[in-house]
Amino acid sequence: MDNPSLSDYGGNNWAPESLCAGICSQAGSDAAQTDAARQRLEQKAVRYRRVESAMALEIRTAIIRFARPNNR
Repeated sequence: MDNPSLSDYGGNNWAPESLCAGICSQAGSDAAQTDAARQRLEQKAVRYRRVESAMALEIRTAIIRFARPNNR
C-alpha cells in the first residue's frame, strides 16, 4: 500500500499486483503453448514411426518376393 504514515490510509498502489498478474498469466499462456507444441511434436513422431514401419514392411515384402525362385 502507498501510505504516507501508519495512521493515514492513503491510496493503494496496485501496479506491482497487476504486473505480477500479467506476468503470471503470460507464464501460464507460455506453458500452455509449450504443452501444445510438445503434443504436436509427439503426434508427428508417432506418424513418422508409422510411416517408417510401413516402409520397412514394404521393403521386406519386396525382398521376399524377389528372392522366391518362382517369380523369375
